[in-house]
Amino acid sequence: MKKEELISVLKIQEIDQKLKDLERHLKKLEKEKESVRVSIESLKKRASLIESKRNSIKKELRDLREALEREEELLRKAEEKMKVVRKEHEYRMLLREKSRHEDSVLKLLYRIEDVEKLLSDYNREATEELNLIKKKLKEIEYEKEELKKEEESIKNRIKELELEKEKTINTLNPEVINFYYEAKKVFGDLIIAKIEEGICNGCGLKIPNILFSKLMKHYSVERCPNCGRYIYYRL
Repeated sequence: MKKEELISVLKIQEIDQKLKDLERHLKKLEKEKESVRVSIESLKKRASLIESKRNSIKKELRDLREALEREEELLRKAEEKMKVVRKEHEYRMLLREKSRHEDSVLKLLYRIEDVEKLLSDYNREATEELNLIKKKLKEIEYEKEELKKEEESIKNRIKELELEKEKTINTLNPEVINFYYEAKKVFGDLIIAKIEEGICNGCGLKIPNILFSKLMKHYSVERCPNCGRYIYYRL
């Protein structure tokens, strides 16, 4: 294989490695996006629970006030009847009825006071927590948008690299392209390895000094005696 062809193959190899890194980063972004989605759902669920509990307390307070109105109305009617009743036993019955309604009114007033305090305290706590949730949601929504922008940028970069790879492939003979893909089956992603300090970046083993000297002197392309990859020092 000619040196020029190997340089083109090396370019394709580098593009494939960049594409692989970008695809890996995309998968990482997908996990981060899922984590953000779960966080948003969790915060919204928490906010919903807070509002649900607040509404529950408000409903109890409304029900208590409505019950108080009914008891006060019944008490008023009992008192009105007591003004016109003539028989003693009927009066005693109305007196007991009035006493029951008075007890109910008193209990309801105490309970309303407790629930009003509960609602006041909860409103304060809920407002603080909802503000924190709102702030956190804003931060996470910003993070979500940034992840989206990053994802779009990576996808655009992938398209650029794929186009660059296609153009490079079109300059090579089919035999060279076949060599590249067949060699990948044997060597993996790195079929042309650079030599640094006498070490093959493909297998991590030292090459003979005479071969290293040849690579440095002639900028040639050789085969690693250890792993069989094409090796170079500088092209």
